Amino acid sequence: MASSGYIPWSVTAGEVPTTSYWNILGANDASFNSGNGFNDQIIIPRHINFNLFDVYSTTETSTGRLWTDGRTIYRIVLLGTMNIINGSITVAHGITGFSSAPELVDMRGSLRLTTSGRSTTMQTFYYRESGGNWIHPTSFDTTNVTFVSSYAWGTSVYTIILDYVK
Repeated sequence: MASSGYIPWSVTAGEVPTTSYWNILGANDASFNSGNGFNDQIIIPRHINFNLFDVYSTTETSTGRLWTDGRTIYRIVLLGTMNIINGSITVAHGITGFSSAPELVDMRGSLRLTTSGRSTTMQTFYYRESGGNWIHPTSFDTTNVTFVSSYAWGTSVYTIILDYVK
């Protein structure tokens, strides 16, 4: 859509703009202030540094995005080890300041089963071993991410990326 507020105009050297020209200049300035002086599609991907938005940090960081109700979407990366048992396992996320029930926007990550190091092959959360054993995340609340496992893999390394709203 073309802009609705901008009116092209120009003056030549030595010309004294008329009152109507000065009014157009003021209207154009106001259209840029309100945003309706810009054409659609004028900002393209090369104009934006997406590295400013896709930040992965072990401390809570704003993603630069908003949820459907206008609240800020935050991200945190959790790195650590957990003792995977046959049953339910909780990982404390350390996020504070929830004013109401949290909204989980996205959760992804990986596991390195039966190891405390990060140099081995990793599996996604929804890993299913050929023997039928599995582990997957089942819930997120104001204090924990909970996993359920069908097998006791023991000490295992996790990477959890949470995008959420408070």
